Amino acid sequence: MYHDAVLDEKNRSKFHTIVAKLLYLSKQARTDILIAVPYLTTRVTCATAGDMKKLLRCFEYLHKTKNLVLSMKGDDYINLMMYIDTSYGTH
Repeated sequence: MYHDAVLDEKNRSKFHTIVAKLLYLSKQARTDILIAVPYLTTRVTCATAGDMKKLLRCFEYLHKTKNLVLSMKGDDYINLMMYIDTSYGTH
């Protein structure tokens, strides 16, 4: 079957690289893709054509929702403390 075909080494390496970039993006800016990306990370060593199709669906979602933003209003009087990890991925 088409979806069971294992990707060749070149495409598997490309798949792995793209999934790693999506993992960074999902942790830093687009938390809405945190359901799909961890699944894709489990498939990087044995990716199939079906996994590539799932990756492309994730890209389609990102493209269609590129204007989706997280906004916080300042009219609430709750003390909000935020932390930003500026040293992400330094090691």
